[in-house]
Amino acid sequence: MDCREARRLMSDYLEEYLADSEADVLMEHLADCEECRAELAELDQMLDVVHGLPRQTPVSDLWEEFAPKFAEIRAEMRAGIRGRTILYFAHLWDAIIEGWTIFVSAVRYNTKRWSMVDGNG
Repeated sequence: MDCREARRLMSDYLEEYLADSEADVLMEHLADCEECRAELAELDQMLDVVHGLPRQTPVSDLWEEFAPKFAEIRAEMRAGIRGRTILYFAHLWDAIIEGWTIFVSAVRYNTKRWSMVDGNG
């Protein structure tokens, strides 16, 4: 068994879905491969965290979540061409402001980071 095949089986092994013969072959590979043993240990830790998360009950009625957005879309459609044009430019302006904020934040972060690397910060 190679490492690629071992990685494919690790999750099923930890969840106890593997047949005994596949688990035996995986164990033989793990006995000789320190890298795969480390990866299996990491995966085991991650699964412990995932299994420890609280269970969420699915939403039975998605309409309650979507109805406000649909109402907003219907209102925009009834607004007429002038109203839709105004809404379009309002949304466009919001997107420009958000983009500018992200750009400025990235420039400030990188400027500060590079000034620290150069010894000026």
